[in-house]
Amino acid sequence: MPANREDGGIGGECIGGPSNGSEESGYRLHAAEHQPFRYDQGDQANPAVDGEWARASPEKFGEHDRGHARQENHPDPDHGPMLTQGQPFADCGLCYAARRRSGRGPGSMASRAREMSETARQLEASAIRVAWQFAEPRLAAIPEGWFTMGCANGRDDERPVHRVWVDRFELCIYQLTRAEYAYFLRETRRAAPPFWDDPAFQQPQQPVVGPSWFDATTFCEWLSNITARNYRLPTEGEWERAARGGVEGDLYSWGNTAPEELPGYASRWRNAPEPVGLDAPNAYGLFNMGDNVHEWCADWYDAHYYERSPERNPQGPEHGSRRASRGGAWRHHVKASRCAARSSIPPEFKYADYGFRVARSL
Repeated sequence: MPANREDGGIGGECIGGPSNGSEESGYRLHAAEHQPFRYDQGDQANPAVDGEWARASPEKFGEHDRGHARQENHPDPDHGPMLTQGQPFADCGLCYAARRRSGRGPGSMASRAREMSETARQLEASAIRVAWQFAEPRLAAIPEGWFTMGCANGRDDERPVHRVWVDRFELCIYQLTRAEYAYFLRETRRAAPPFWDDPAFQQPQQPVVGPSWFDATTFCEWLSNITARNYRLPTEGEWERAARGGVEGDLYSWGNTAPEELPGYASRWRNAPEPVGLDAPNAYGLFNMGDNVHEWCADWYDAHYYERSPERNPQGPEHGSRRASRGGAWRHHVKASRCAARSSIPPEFKYADYGFRVARSL
């Protein structure tokens, strides 16, 4: 569900203090489409978070049947789920869990496991690594154009309402997940953010929580390097245009219905964000544009910036002490934010209700 940060802005403080593809060997690996999921309680191993699986050997991969990879053109249509080249290794758990639910457990797959292990041995190490590489985020194209930024009836920092042009760009349809951030941590050997070991935030498809603005920009730089594409954080102008979904005048990314009147609102966000993508997307195909976690933006924050903001592609002030953020979060009384609502905290802060999504210029 979309969301609104009513306590944001230069005076708004978050509750709680900061914590200062290649193809080799004649075939490719494929997999199920990336989508939000939950692990069954019975699935003990969590390949999205367990570093042991990040660099598992072919023998271990075959022995445990994680993902049950198969050749693209294998003659047996029941030869098992496929592992997508570049797919987050976390999704392999989907394949394994699906087989458990269907009654086809590891015991009945011994021969297939041995076959897969033998196949894996034939791969070059680089091919195996490519198969487990981070999948690029799923992006939605946001068209260029004018939109009305701000809200006449909102907070002081949302005024004056003004027209803004934003060039075409792409924005990730989901907030970055814990599973995706876990891969980044393994590859870069960076320290995990605060709250990483808190059971409330350990579902692979929950948004990652606790990264600082610097952590978020470092992730974008890393992703740009491994994909040869220029990823970054969105600007405030880009974020608001995307949240509005091309619809002028609506308060929220889903329309004008108050969050409290939406089905299930009172029972959601029990001390943690939800897995991404549980509700319908907005008109641009974006999920959680306003709820779940506050999202870092590229800009410095200035409560009076709209008084001098340029008409085209505003980038925020040149200097500041706080970085802008957008969207509501699970930890506040008002869980869902208006499209125009602004918020900010110092860039080094690491809160349990802060995350991000990536953008890309076109």
